[in-house]
Amino acid sequence: MLQRLLPALVVCAIAGTAAAQDTAAPAAGFDLQRPEIRAFVDEQVKDGADRQQLLDLLARAVPQPRIIEAISRPAEKALQWWEYRARFLTDERIAAGVALWREQRALLDSTSQRFRVSPQYLLAIIGVETYYGRITGRYRVLDALATLAFDYPPRATFFRSELAQFLRLAREESLDVNGALGSNYLREHGWQYGGPVLSEARYAGEEPAPAIDGFALNSTLGALRTRGFRIDFGGTDDVPAGPILATQADGTAYRIGFQNFQVITRYNRSPLYAMAVSDLADAIYVRYFEDFAWP
Repeated sequence: MLQRLLPALVVCAIAGTAAAQDTAAPAAGFDLQRPEIRAFVDEQVKDGADRQQLLDLLARAVPQPRIIEAISRPAEKALQWWEYRARFLTDERIAAGVALWREQRALLDSTSQRFRVSPQYLLAIIGVETYYGRITGRYRVLDALATLAFDYPPRATFFRSELAQFLRLAREESLDVNGALGSNYLREHGWQYGGPVLSEARYAGEEPAPAIDGFALNSTLGALRTRGFRIDFGGTDDVPAGPILATQADGTAYRIGFQNFQVITRYNRSPLYAMAVSDLADAIYVRYFEDFAWP
């Protein structure tokens, strides 16, 4: 399973959030005559898929309503940043990421070079999504992706793309469609290898502290400094950036996100999720290299 998890972002983790609930599958599969499914099949045939093989595969997909329930009420909607962070930045999760890096160093290095994403971010995403493969749920990836692609209108476009990637990889690389894999989403959406993700910041302006909802890469470091933000990252004024609300137990706090932070939010829109990935990646990196005996 690890070889399938590492080169990709694990889309089946959506199903894992509902794994503790009843997973009895409905008796009926998808109606393959639905216009949106027929259109999807036509697009995949144009991309090289065999129509009958694709129809046979989709005929085995089973709708999973509980996945819709799970994705419609994610934990980050109810938690403040300091509470959300505490769930994922545990000593056990950090240590497990370090151990996996040691165990699979060669695979991680080759995957990192291939997709131009540093190993700690691959590990952090897997760590947040599936606890390094421990939490995979009891739903098949095919069922999860088809359900979200055809029965979840708010993000249908995104998940149809994910389903297409899944089917393409299965076809081109002879992958088991029951395995756990997704698209190389970071690279495809502009990940800058070695670039900044997140910076600590403080607001010291004369105006009241700004109210921030979500994240948008719609400013620059120079503009944010002019507004009164004191930013730890020392990049030039023209670097694209955006502020993030990072509420702590003792009050309001801010951070600054960059291009790579936006890329993570393209995979999962929640700034809390993206901050958890970034912080876990940093923690894994620091501990991994602390354990080396440097001359």
